[in-house]
Amino acid sequence: TTVRDPHAKKTTADFFKDVPARLFPVGRLDRDTTGLLIMTNDGDLAFRLSHPRFEVEKRYKVEVKGRLTDEETRRLEKGAVLKEGKTAPCKIQIRERTDTRTRLLIALHEGKKRHIRRIFDKAGHPVRVLERLDIGPLSLGNLKPGERRELKPAEVLALKKAVDPRVV
Repeated sequence: TTVRDPHAKKTTADFFKDVPARLFPVGRLDRDTTGLLIMTNDGDLAFRLSHPRFEVEKRYKVEVKGRLTDEETRRLEKGAVLKEGKTAPCKIQIRERTDTRTRLLIALHEGKKRHIRRIFDKAGHPVRVLERLDIGPLSLGNLKPGERRELKPAEVLALKKAVDPRVV
């Protein structure tokens, strides 16, 4: 989701060349992750939606290699220790388990670099598929990769309320 990278073939900014305003991405998606990305001209809102201090929940659909056990799930929900410290607690909901894969939903309010991939790698279950479904009150819905739409005024208001309940 970088807007500038001399080494990248394309950046997020390339998809918005027709927009005259400066846009800020909310959170990050790596090259191998799909899903909801909010672009806004409101830098303060982008910061608040992204920063863990405001505890805006982001929800992802994940498929990992192998069978994730209940015990592993409970451990991951309490937080994982990464080189920069322990991650905040998260919520994991198992959707399907086989001997070769586990499909789940994970909700978290923190977004360290490659956070989800790193915690599952550490648990011995590499991520195969990762898609962000929601950021706070906003959902991906039926948008396909590469599609975009403008937010409705009520959606912008809901995002602002998510980071400041005093907003009316």
